[in-house]
Amino acid sequence: MTRRTVAVLMGGTSPEHGVSLKSGATMWRGLASAGHRVLPVVVSRDGLWNLLDASVLPEQLPSEAPGAPALPHRRGDALAVTALLKAEAVDIVMIGLHGPGGEDGSIQGFFEVAGIPYTGPGIPCSAVAMDKLWLKRLLKAEGLPTSEWIEFSDDEIRGGDIDALARKAHAWVVSAGDYPVVAKARHLGSSFGVAFVPDAAALHGALATVLAARDGLFIERGIRGTEVSCGVVGHGASAVVLPAVEIVPKNAAWFDFASKYQSGGSLERIPAEVPPETESRIRELAGRVHALLDAEGITRTDMIVDEHGPWILETNTLPGMTATSLVPQEAAAIGWSLERLLETMIDIGLARSASRRA
Repeated sequence: MTRRTVAVLMGGTSPEHGVSLKSGATMWRGLASAGHRVLPVVVSRDGLWNLLDASVLPEQLPSEAPGAPALPHRRGDALAVTALLKAEAVDIVMIGLHGPGGEDGSIQGFFEVAGIPYTGPGIPCSAVAMDKLWLKRLLKAEGLPTSEWIEFSDDEIRGGDIDALARKAHAWVVSAGDYPVVAKARHLGSSFGVAFVPDAAALHGALATVLAARDGLFIERGIRGTEVSCGVVGHGASAVVLPAVEIVPKNAAWFDFASKYQSGGSLERIPAEVPPETESRIRELAGRVHALLDAEGITRTDMIVDEHGPWILETNTLPGMTATSLVPQEAAAIGWSLERLLETMIDIGLARSASRRA
């Protein structure tokens, strides 16, 4: 293994700031364990970048600062701190951001322009997968199973008439079948901007919850069944489809934020306790979505399985890497250590950068 200088970028301005810090801490420890020199960079909620030293670490990060060089704390805009990273001869940036500004292609484009290799999928894949509506449109066009939905225009949303939105939504629900449905924002992850709607009485409140996120709105038909997820690592023909994981929330009706990130919030079964042919179909769909997006790195596709088979909900291009996150658990099920998973991400990012230069 080649010892490298790796910047771990975490935090960010999205609602997923705290989750990102936890992912960053996990990656930091794993990289240090593998012998790499780590440059921790936290994007604070105000958008400024912080190249950290051990005296200013947020509580979610390792207080012992493993593998980090003795550098003075530097705080500035993205350009200033990126210049410092280049001065420190950083080999690659491991992107641990989640949500808008991290998974939507914008930070990927920034590093492309800066000429610094980075981990995770590139600009087009990130942008399409981050926008849940774009992804659903693409899935439907490709004949892949995703539930029906109704969209609301920007003008309808800006009008702020929740009663009118609720009437339109309820009319669609009645015509499409029945409750439950799920109201969603377009770009947020980690279950932010999502509201489960079991019946008409809950619709108005659900719309208000999602609209408060100020990130668009659509409603999709709810599917009663088994929640599963499946990660894919790699690019092209060499991509490895991981085992499917079944998710059983312990204290909620669906896989909400607390179920994802609180210890003991859910039970994960790997492999998923579904018939072998269903598990094969889940893994097939995850691989097809990964290939369709031409993803480089890791994707995790979430699905629900009912009597008709798996339905694709969404795809994450920078899935969580916390202690309770699904992809590290799936990788461990096939004997991959966290260090191997991180090394694979680095190798893919460096190979992409070399290809660009060539």
